[in-house]
Amino acid sequence: MLPPTLGQVFERISQLSAPAALTEANGWIVSGTTLGIGTGTLAAGVAIGASGTSAITWIVLAASALTALLSLVALPASRQR
Repeated sequence: MLPPTLGQVFERISQLSAPAALTEANGWIVSGTTLGIGTGTLAAGVAIGASGTSAITWIVLAASALTALLSLVALPASRQR
């Protein structure tokens, strides 16, 4: 799932960014992705530490539902352009 998504993100960035700013724009995308992964990992670790390993299933389901919801919210905005 991640490789096609990243391909679409970088393709869209190349369409929206000026050629002179493309490297910086890609750097921001990579930095934001890294920050999101780190923050999600920290939050999951804290939740599992507090609740035990039985919470893993619920954390994965909640994160998946949140991702799907945010995708549905972002989809209409991307189609308006």
